[in-house]
Amino acid sequence: MELAGLSVSQAVDNFLQQSTRSASVLILCGPGNNGGDGLVAARHLFHFGYRPVVVYPKRSSKPLFLNLVKQCEDLGVEVGEELPGDIEGRFDCIIDALFGFGTTGALRPPFDSMVQRLTGVTTPIVSVDIPSGKKGGRGGREGGREGCFVWVWDDGGVEAAV
Repeated sequence: MELAGLSVSQAVDNFLQQSTRSASVLILCGPGNNGGDGLVAARHLFHFGYRPVVVYPKRSSKPLFLNLVKQCEDLGVEVGEELPGDIEGRFDCIIDALFGFGTTGALRPPFDSMVQRLTGVTTPIVSVDIPSGKKGGRGGREGGREGCFVWVWDDGGVEAAV
């Protein structure tokens, strides 16, 4: 999880190519390991000089995840449960760390509406493993919005689709 989160943060840093590194990044975290990757990425992005904001609606009660949230909060990283209303105007990038390859079936609340809302934004989305709610593997995705996606794979590989 530490290495995956670091890889995600480095991919976002390379993707945004911010000379001032003052960009705001919205990080959507799910209840499992992808969410943990997102929390770790938030911590690293903060240390890189970015302004991460975490949305974590179904928090895990496992000590590992509680500690990751505390680390973010101790840094002053906002960790909330609701999507902000002003995504387009406030964030330069979104990290989708909701669900990965292990997700089966339809997404349930509140994640279904979160993913649906993302289909209407033009802000670039960086997805950990695969865009949440999508089926498929490397080299493609099924459905979803058109636009920029960057996938960060669990082996550290990065793939982009525009």
